[in-house]
Amino acid sequence: MTERYAIRARDCARMFGVSLRTWRNWAEQKLIPKPRRIGGAVLWDRAELERWFADGAKAAEPTDDTTEGQ
Repeated sequence: MTERYAIRARDCARMFGVSLRTWRNWAEQKLIPKPRRIGGAVLWDRAELERWFADGAKAAEPTDDTTEGQ
């Protein structure tokens, strides 16, 4: 079987051992690399995810709306 280079949310969730809901929440909160839209599908670059994880899985910088009230 060939390894896929672009993977869907459910496969990302499995890859990182979290639920699909958690993965989607992380995406919404910008805690994971940004996905790409290809032909209507939302896909993540597998190599980018692997680099992100190897680099310590650092979240994106918080946006103004996530820092309100602090």
